[in-house]
Amino acid sequence: MLMPATLDDLLRFLHEQWPRINKNPEELKIYFAGKRGSAETERDRDLKKTAEHLLADIHDESLDDQSRAGEMTVARTMARFASLLVLLSIQADRQARQNLSIQRWLIGLTVVLVFLTIALLVLTWKMVP
Repeated sequence: MLMPATLDDLLRFLHEQWPRINKNPEELKIYFAGKRGSAETERDRDLKKTAEHLLADIHDESLDDQSRAGEMTVARTMARFASLLVLLSIQADRQARQNLSIQRWLIGLTVVLVFLTIALLVLTWKMVP
């Protein structure tokens, strides 16, 4: 029968056995700089796509042929979904700004029409004997 491991045993095992990319701090700097560059390139590509194209990418990522780990499939699907959310929020912001511009124009037009109506009422009142 196996003895239950203590938390210290588990932490020691993870520290000794868990696969690591690199343990050298200089190599880690190079890795993370390249990783960041790749992420920025993917972001730029995704933001140039349409919402429909990103949605197709999400389905494509989720329907992986099991050639990679399931966690990687979920992570890539989530990344595409995040890109879709950002794209939709940018489009919503653009539309909201356009709506605010039109609302300001309509408020100005309404104010002008109110003053014009008052002027016409005053002129009509003075012309009527």
